[in-house]
Amino acid sequence: MTTAADHPADGEVSSSARTALRVLTTAMLEDLDALADRLTLMVLRAEPSYAELGVSAPDALRENLRANLERGVQSLGGFIPDGVDPNDTSRDTGRKRAREGVPLEAVLHAYRLGGQVIWEGLLSTSRDRFRGRYDRELLDASGGAGG
Repeated sequence: MTTAADHPADGEVSSSARTALRVLTTAMLEDLDALADRLTLMVLRAEPSYAELGVSAPDALRENLRANLERGVQSLGGFIPDGVDPNDTSRDTGRKRAREGVPLEAVLHAYRLGGQVIWEGLLSTSRDRFRGRYDRELLDASGGAGG
């Protein structure tokens, strides 16, 4: 397992933001099923091409979205297991969606929705589980990790 010090964005965010991300993502890993349910509904509502093209049964789509959420949360927290490519799930998904004929724009939109779900999950975890303790650090992390 990698450590927070191995996280690629480490030089871009403060140590307090890295700590916040580790704490919050650890908690979020327990809620992946709920996050995946939410994201699945969002994708199916926002991108009808997934349903129109008969993309994987909803359960298979949900499992794929869950795997991508998990890898995104692991990456933010610095929890990518040793020997695992942090981009493996996104590459596999891209190839699968291309074979299914899903337009690239729809796939990219689904990824943006996934990012939204992750960041909203971080904020709600900070507020609901930690009474807002990490809100300021999330602001720092979002600026450093995003640019």
